[in-house]
Amino acid sequence: PYTGIRGRQRRLRLSGDAAARLDLSDGDLVEMIGSHAAPLRAWVLVDDDAPADTVGLDGFARRVLGVEIGGDVTLRKLITIVRPGERP
Repeated sequence: PYTGIRGRQRRLRLSGDAAARLDLSDGDLVEMIGSHAAPLRAWVLVDDDAPADTVGLDGFARRVLGVEIGGDVTLRKLITIVRPGERP
């Protein structure tokens, strides 16, 4: 789930339908919000092979967000001028 300079950028695979409903596209930055107070950020990767209405989270992400497999997270789009793999 990581790419970019030294693998520092978390990627979040979303189906094309889910991305369209959420007004997200490749390279958008989102915050994922679970039951814990701390959000987790990721860069969107639109992938039509991704399961609909599902986000894949590794164990670290689930611990940070306080969610179990099958739990709910909320996505919030963040505005940024930096795209994945770029430096400001």
